[in-house]
Amino acid sequence: MVDYEGIFGHIESVEVEEEISTGSISESGELNEVTLATLEKYKRVQDKKEKVNIKFTAISNKNNAFAMEDGVKIVLRYPLMSNELKQRVANGPVDTLKMLVKGVDVMIIGSSLHGTVPVVYASCTKIKDMKKEAGKAALADMLSRHDLTPLRAVVIRVDKGSRTVLLDIGGLGIKGVCRMIDWSDSPMTEVMMDTIKPRLEVMVKVTGRTSRIEKKDGQLDKVNTGAYKCVRRSYSDPYEGLSANFPVGTSVIAKLVKMEGNMCFMQIDGFDRLHILCFKPWLRDEGHENTSGVNKVIVGHVYTVEVTVCDEKMRKFRGRIVREHPTRTDKELEGFMKYKEKVTEGAITASASSKED
Repeated sequence: MVDYEGIFGHIESVEVEEEISTGSISESGELNEVTLATLEKYKRVQDKKEKVNIKFTAISNKNNAFAMEDGVKIVLRYPLMSNELKQRVANGPVDTLKMLVKGVDVMIIGSSLHGTVPVVYASCTKIKDMKKEAGKAALADMLSRHDLTPLRAVVIRVDKGSRTVLLDIGGLGIKGVCRMIDWSDSPMTEVMMDTIKPRLEVMVKVTGRTSRIEKKDGQLDKVNTGAYKCVRRSYSDPYEGLSANFPVGTSVIAKLVKMEGNMCFMQIDGFDRLHILCFKPWLRDEGHENTSGVNKVIVGHVYTVEVTVCDEKMRKFRGRIVREHPTRTDKELEGFMKYKEKVTEGAITASASSKED
């Protein structure tokens, strides 16, 4: 559906006049000074992008709400109503009018002088759109400052297949995702997952935002792409105190858990807050000699890694693969990756990392 108001900024009505089925609406008069002043008032409200409270007095057979003010008809179309108001509409016109006559916060999105009656168009969703943009701006600021202040979020649904919970951050239509391992400090069971219901309100910390994610068939994952990564369990900044624990030159034992191009994401033994990023020793940039003797790396295998970069401010944690420990291989993970490679005919699509890079 084309967003005419969003693209063109002005709405001209071409609808046939609807019969009012419920409520009352006064007859419009001639286009006099009072009417023109009212039109000008709402034009200023629109230009300033202000909210205005309007008491609607009638609803049509197409569920559009109407009001009259000094000869100007004010229209709130059903698609532009809030979800709460739409629920009232579903309950019937009587219940709807009980809410409408008390006044509804709207924004003015356009006007029309065509026809015998001047019309001003209102929208509830425009208010939510502005709040959504303000929410996204606030999240961008929080992420830039690594601000982990808990925020309210509403559960949309649970995807047991991918073990993720889809969230609406702040109830503003801002998409968030929380993996089951980030939902609770305790291991998640089927019974615990069944308690996560739609419309459940929770407090989460936003830790990042996903980029483009593709499904196995190469199609864009519209659910997870662009979503904000959320954590409900106890959580602290994984980079905090990192340099004290892993100063440059430290040797650690780490398991390869994901490969993406030339990059190897390693999980340090006994430290699961963050992955250390290494590069395939034989494919490093010119000037970096491969002294490890490692010419192949496999997911699930364990290696000694030397920390080469540990910068908390720049949020970089890098290492160099030194040697392999073949007796410590994670056979279960290795077997799963072999199976995955087989069913995808060798084209393994990298999954989103569970740690910060």
